[in-house]
Amino acid sequence: MFQHELQPEKSRLPLVMGVVAAVVVIGGLFAPLPRTVKGTFTLAPLSTAPLKASRAGTVARLAVSVGSAVDKGSTLLTFDVSAAEKAIADAEAVLKTLPAKRKAADAPANKKLQAAVDKALEAQKAAADAVSKAEGKPAPVVAAAKKKLADAEAAVAKAKKVAGPSKAELDALAASTQKALDDAKAEVASANVVSPSAGVVSALSVKPQDALVADATIGALDDVSKLRALIVAEGEVLTAGLEASVALGQAPVKAPLTMVDGKAEVVVDNQKAGLKVGATGPVDIEATPRGVIHF
Repeated sequence: MFQHELQPEKSRLPLVMGVVAAVVVIGGLFAPLPRTVKGTFTLAPLSTAPLKASRAGTVARLAVSVGSAVDKGSTLLTFDVSAAEKAIADAEAVLKTLPAKRKAADAPANKKLQAAVDKALEAQKAAADAVSKAEGKPAPVVAAAKKKLADAEAAVAKAKKVAGPSKAELDALAASTQKALDDAKAEVASANVVSPSAGVVSALSVKPQDALVADATIGALDDVSKLRALIVAEGEVLTAGLEASVALGQAPVKAPLTMVDGKAEVVVDNQKAGLKVGATGPVDIEATPRGVIHF
C-alpha cells in the first residue's frame, strides 16, 4: 500500500501581483500625457457700433480722428450754427423793443391813430370787394375799381406808419419772434454730435463742410472695455473649454476657450489694462492629451 505525501498548495499571490505590475507597466507605456500647445493671439474689440448724426446740418469741424479714445458724451463733430446764432441776435433785438412799442400802443393818443387805421382797412376791404364785382365788366369799370383799391392800400400803409403797430400785431410779433428764438437756441444747443458710449473711434466717413441728413452714419466706435483675444495654434484643433494662458504683461490671463463662428477666443477685461486693438502675443493652451508610447 502506497502512502501519498500531501504537498501544501502553492500561493497565487505572487502571480496576481506580477500580472498587476505588468498591466501598470504596459498602461504606463500608452498613458496619455498632458501637453501644452503654443499659439498666438490678436486683440479685437468686443463689439463695434455705428456712429450716427443726431440731426441734419453742415459739418463745421471734427473733434476726433480714427484711433481717438472717447468717453460717453464726448464731442465727435460740431455743426455750423452761424445762421442760428445770427437768428438769436436778431430775435433778441426785436424782443427788446417790444415793451416800449406796447406802451406806445396803449397810449390814449394812439387810440385815435389806430381808429384811423381801422377805418382805412375797412375802405381797403370795400375796394377789394368792388374789384371782385367788376370782373367781367367793361375795362374802364375794372380799371377804376383797381385804382380805388390801390389808393385804399396806400392809405392803410400811411395810417399804419403814423400809428405804429397795434397791440394785437405786437402780440403776434412777440409770439413768432419767441418761437424763432427758441428754435435757433435749440439748433445751437444741438451743434455737437456726441459719442453714445465710451470707446475708440475706429472709422470716420465725414469731413468739414459735408452736409449731413439726420441719422446719417458718420463712423464707427469700438467697445474696448473688454477685448477678444482671437487665438490661433497652427496644426491644432482647438475646442471650447480648453484652458488658455494669454500673455498680457506681468499677469497672464487664464481662462477657458470659447468658440465663436468656429474660431477660438478668450475675453479679457480692459477696464484698467490699457490694451490696444490689434496687439499680438503668445498664448499657452492646455490641449487634449494624446496617447504616447515612451521608453
